[in-house]
Amino acid sequence: MGIIFNFIVLFAAGLLILKSADLFIKGAVEISLSLRLSKVFIGATIVSIVTTTPELIVSSMSSAIGETGLAAGNAIGSCICNIGLVFAIGAIMKDVPITKEDLKYKVAFLLISLIVVYLLIMDGLLSKVEAVGLLLLFVIFIFINYRLALKGRIPPDNAINVPRSNHLLRKGIISFFLGGIFTVIIARYGLVYPGLAIAEFFKVPPAVIGLSMIALGTSLPELCTTVISSRKLHSEIALGNVVGASILDLLLVLGVSALINPLTIDRQTILFNMPVAVLFSVMMLILGFRNLRFSRLKGIIMLTIYVLYIAALFSIIYR
Repeated sequence: MGIIFNFIVLFAAGLLILKSADLFIKGAVEISLSLRLSKVFIGATIVSIVTTTPELIVSSMSSAIGETGLAAGNAIGSCICNIGLVFAIGAIMKDVPITKEDLKYKVAFLLISLIVVYLLIMDGLLSKVEAVGLLLLFVIFIFINYRLALKGRIPPDNAINVPRSNHLLRKGIISFFLGGIFTVIIARYGLVYPGLAIAEFFKVPPAVIGLSMIALGTSLPELCTTVISSRKLHSEIALGNVVGASILDLLLVLGVSALINPLTIDRQTILFNMPVAVLFSVMMLILGFRNLRFSRLKGIIMLTIYVLYIAALFSIIYR
């Protein structure tokens, strides 16, 4: 009965995070619109920071209690899940246009971040000094996007028709903080501890649970944002959110977690999981350059590879 209860809690927490993050996202978008910022900036920075909050909470908490494998697994697994599952579903639902600037400043930065992280964990440890380096890269990413946002800021005459900025800003701040509080509570009690209990019951390493089940649970806000964005024809937000959230998983989530407690990286992550993450990033870069559009076929290809990855992940354990 205990294991069934943990599965129910994990599933319910995922659904609740979906709702609380929706409120969180709504507030972030309202704040951004009140400042007349572009959709790409909204997706790549503010919405990405919002939707990455569950990963940050789960990984930092896991690191604080000594479960460094779960902390690293959740961050890296969320990055893979964002591209292979979340973005693939968005592309399957609706073609996602992409610009050369997106490829140059966002997808390429994601690939660089992956390579940097990979080089740092090759010795099996992500130290506090290395964590500071990742956080500095995160600051650089935010600065680059800020500069791009100023270049592409929507002129007042062409701004989206929204209520007066001050009113929208106040409304957005309220939604932002309410959604954030609920997300913190749900992530703390609904994902970390049930995830550890399930891993112990099935004798599965916590890192694998972090790479699969918990990574999927904490990626639900990104999935929700991508689906809603695709349905409402705001695919620029979907692209920016997925790429931005993946970069934040690597730089902010891993950086903060390793700053709390140095992360021990298992051999499977070094030899299998990180190469898969790099593969997805390279695929996104190559497929994006072709026609500057992610079509349904490209989405199906990426989703198929993600399903094969999850199957391989568990087959390695139970062979």
